[in-house]
Amino acid sequence: MKIVKDILPKELFDACVENFRSKLDTDCWSSSNFAWKPFLRQGIHGSTVSTDVPKTFADEIAKHIKPHAPEFSKLTCRYNVWQPGSGIGIHSDEHHLFGATIYLNEYWHPNAGGWFIWMDGDEFKAVLPDPNLLVLNDCNENHLVTTVAHDVPEYRYTIQIWGDL
Repeated sequence: MKIVKDILPKELFDACVENFRSKLDTDCWSSSNFAWKPFLRQGIHGSTVSTDVPKTFADEIAKHIKPHAPEFSKLTCRYNVWQPGSGIGIHSDEHHLFGATIYLNEYWHPNAGGWFIWMDGDEFKAVLPDPNLLVLNDCNENHLVTTVAHDVPEYRYTIQIWGDL
């Protein structure tokens, strides 16, 4: 697992957050309850909603991820809102060259759940969401997101990224 702090320049990160927030009250969102395979929702009682990141932002994100990722020809970027009770079951992203996350929340309390956990050999490791932090899985490592607490003051916001040939 590769972890890179401040992956995007501040201006681009702020523009992504502003664009994300502008979509929150629109009807462009799809739900994990319909889009994800059942094993990804096992033990998860909430829903994560997502929508496409505009191509102009995705192209800029690609430039900053390129030095850290395997060579790719297609990049898919989606904004995700991890609502209370949401999370994702253990999986590896093996059907992609890599999977990645950029965290958008300004602050995330450790008691709020939503921890990113992955297997490193026979040990579990964890990362708490931190603004503009990239977590990139290019070794098909098993990983999951713990359930987001029901009393969070703000939902967990991310950009989910998949690279393919």
